[in-house]
Amino acid sequence: MSETQFDPYRKWLGIHPKDQPPNHYRLLGLELFEDDLDVIEVHANKQMAYLHGCATGEHSDDAEQLLNEIAAARLRLLGIDTKRSYDEKLRARLSPDSSGTAITSSSRRRTRKRR
Repeated sequence: MSETQFDPYRKWLGIHPKDQPPNHYRLLGLELFEDDLDVIEVHANKQMAYLHGCATGEHSDDAEQLLNEIAAARLRLLGIDTKRSYDEKLRARLSPDSSGTAITSSSRRRTRKRR
């Protein structure tokens, strides 16, 4: 078995490489466009608590980076105006273009829509 590069999104948050970089909702483990601010805050806090435990190990730099990303996602999704703006941009990226493909929420790679 060969040594592979550590992927903190995959190992710690269960985010597959095809979904990276994740949108804010995916990063926090939320349904897309979650609108309950209490739910957003609880999930952000859970992710951060888990990653704080990872911040002392071999991949502490990765944990710190993810903690920063989660903090930024939390702030954006808990602000009414910032959430509205983010959601509009995310909806535009997710909407199908004229060729019948969708642009993924995070990486802007083109993928076929699932039916």
